[in-house]
Amino acid sequence: MRKRKSFSKKADVILWLTIGAKLMMYWAVFLLGLESLCYFGITQAMSKTLDQIAMMVTLLLLLVSTIGVKWAIRFIKQDSRRHDMTHAVDEEVSVSR
Repeated sequence: MRKRKSFSKKADVILWLTIGAKLMMYWAVFLLGLESLCYFGITQAMSKTLDQIAMMVTLLLLLVSTIGVKWAIRFIKQDSRRHDMTHAVDEEVSVSR
């Protein structure tokens, strides 16, 4: 059994953001293929159904990625504030000695 590499929380957030970006890219390529199928001969009713499903999934992915980016930004800001506060406390302790 392989051990998971130890990452910082910021690195984990960035890793998940890149995974999400890759998924969005793959979804865009899939939609491009779907549109080309619709253009080259799928029936009108099937085309409408596929377009509706693709639109719902795309909107869901956009919503999830937007919320994920907001959480990532909030987490990174909190982490940097926490780091600044501990750094300031360390400086106070070293000055008082």
